[in-house]
Amino acid sequence: MEQNPDDEETVEHREMLHRLFSRAASRDLVGRNADLDELIDHSLGFVELLPDDSDFAGRGIDLGSGGGVPGLVVALLTPSSTWELVDSQAVRVDWLDHAVVDLGIGGRVEAVHARAEVLGRRSEWRESADVATARLFGPPAVVAEIGAGLVRIGGSIIVSDRRGSDRWDDAVLGELALERCSSPPGFVVLKKTAALASQFPRREGVPSRRPLF
Repeated sequence: MEQNPDDEETVEHREMLHRLFSRAASRDLVGRNADLDELIDHSLGFVELLPDDSDFAGRGIDLGSGGGVPGLVVALLTPSSTWELVDSQAVRVDWLDHAVVDLGIGGRVEAVHARAEVLGRRSEWRESADVATARLFGPPAVVAEIGAGLVRIGGSIIVSDRRGSDRWDDAVLGELALERCSSPPGFVVLKKTAALASQFPRREGVPSRRPLF
């Protein structure tokens, strides 16, 4: 998705997000010294990797949404989509609830207070999303196992990873019905190729305590 920086709607969106993340920074939800323009630009990278980018019309789940990067940005810029912004900390979910209202996207975007691996074992959530996004959610093994439980066959997990793709174990990814796709620097994209084995994701807290790789 190529955005014209001088386009009136683009300018309005950026100003809205900048004001929002300024408030989040003051509450240390995105880092007090964060470069807000860099956060917004990085979030745009997630949009570009969505199926049909800004025209994405599916269901997305943002893992560990925190202050809303990239979840709030991606949701705002894909107006035909629906999103669940999942976080395990109540204070962050409260912030996200208010942010969704401020951005005027409350009819199709919901903040969810839950452990994502728990949701992945519930029938109404399991393998139901078209896309999952993750930034600072956890190490590769945690993102892969939990994301695989939430994304449908044919869906994808888009992960921010500036430390390099050599941290990802392709053999274990295969056991999670995932395979790596071509992706730009700073990102890893995983495609869901088959149904996930019933033992995954493991129960609450186990993926992070006993990572698969």
